[in-house]
Parts: sequence; C-alpha cells; structure tokens
Amino acid sequence: MSLPLLVNSYCTFHLSGISLNFFQVQLLLDIFNNIGVVEARNGGRFEALSGNTTIQNLTDGTANGNAIANATLSDGTWAVYGNSTIAIANSTIARIDANVILDGPGSSFAALARLSSNVGSFALLHGRDFSTLGGFLNRGELTLGSGVDFRVADGFRSTNMLHVILAGSDIESFGQLSAGTSALLAGSLDVKLDQNYQPNLGDSFTIISAAFVSGTFESVTFPQLPGGEAMAISYAPDHVTLTVVPEPASMALALTITLCAARRRRGFIFRKLQPPN
Repeated sequence: MSLPLLVNSYCTFHLSGISLNFFQVQLLLDIFNNIGVVEARNGGRFEALSGNTTIQNLTDGTANGNAIANATLSDGTWAVYGNSTIAIANSTIARIDANVILDGPGSSFAALARLSSNVGSFALLHGRDFSTLGGFLNRGELTLGSGVDFRVADGFRSTNMLHVILAGSDIESFGQLSAGTSALLAGSLDVKLDQNYQPNLGDSFTIISAAFVSGTFESVTFPQLPGGEAMAISYAPDHVTLTVVPEPASMALALTITLCAARRRRGFIFRKLQPPN
C-alpha cells in the first residue's frame, strides 16, 4: 500500500518566470496544503490540477471528486503579480478565509470568478480591477489600491475594514468601489496615500458609488496632510466622497484673525467719528 504524498508549503513558494504544473512535474503529488506563501510573479504560473490533486485549502462548497465548487479558500497567502497566474483547475472559490493578493494588470486567479465574500484579507493593488457576478460581503479586510475599480454586480456590504489607497485625484488614480444596487456601510475605513503623493486643497475622491448608499463607517482613519489641510468624508444617497479641506484648527485661526481685524477696523472708524471734546 502506498501512502499519499503530502506537500505542505510552510514558507514562501516562489514562481518567478517559470511554470509549475503539479500533475506534469510531480506525478506522485496527491495532496497540497498551503500554510505559508504561494507567490507567482514575472510570468510565473502555479497550477494545481485539482482533478488529480487534493488541495486542502479548499473547504466547504460542493465536491465533485477532488474539485470543489463555491469553496472557501482557507489558510496561507496566495499572491499573484502582473502577468502571472495561480490556476486551480475545475474548482471555484466563493469565500476567502486566507490572505489573497492580486497585484497589477494580468495577475490571474480564475478560480475567484465566483467570489462573493471575504472573511480574511483580499487586496487588489496597482490597477488590478475586479468584478463580481453577484453581491459581495466583506467581513474581513478589503484593500482597494491605487487605480483599482472593484465592481460589484449586486449589493455590497462591509462590516469590518475597508482600506483605500489614493495616488492622485483623477478617476484612474485611486481605489474605488461601485455596486449595482446597494452599498451598506459599517465597520472601519482606512485611507492611505501612495508613495510620493500629496493631495491639494479641494481635491475630491468618490470612493464608493451605488444606486443606494446606507449606513456610515463607524471609524475613519485619514492620512496626515501638510500645510494646514485635512481630509473629510461626506455621504450622499448614491455615493461617498473624500475631500481635502482646510484643517479645522486652521479655519478657526483664520476666523479669529478675521474677526480681530474687523473689530480693530470698527474701533478705528468709531474713534474717527467721535467729535472732539
């Protein structure tokens, strides 16, 4: 009797500029379990033919042999960079309970096509757009990097953490989310600036749009801005916008200076109009 071959990825499994197909390269591989990092970059390709290999990170869902439909991806980090691929044949992932990074155009992870919820960490970075087939529930950490469009076909709901990265005020320079129906907001919003970017007074960023927006973030963290400026958030019935405004302390100081100047002017006029004794 032969025992199944189990490969555990305890550390980083780098695929840079090469392709690895477990079925072709490791014919005896029966089980793969990622509890470390699987990373594909520079044209690398990680491919597990799930019809022949049991991927222990895929749980729940509907099983058909070794393939699982609408599975939960659990444990480990799965990172795909520009023009690289992670392929899990014949299985689809509906729920993330791991750390997933899609960084840059051409970062391919086709098994995520039916993704509908996140309870782990899901990061879309450097212009890596993503579209869902239905609604999306975020109960983990969702990161929308610079130039990212996250399009939700139906309703969106966030109850934990949403990170948004700004790299400019034009429409293709900051992370944004659009929902086909509603956007229900709670949890926290964390706003970060990309390296070397400083917004200007009056710049605005529509980070969320939907047919109907309800709720507010329970806590919002803004980056510190120089020059007496700050960032403010505003909620409209169909969108959420960030705007660079004068810092409240600066506004109060300016108002105080204006009032003092006005009082001095009125005092001067009053004294000037008094008749001589």
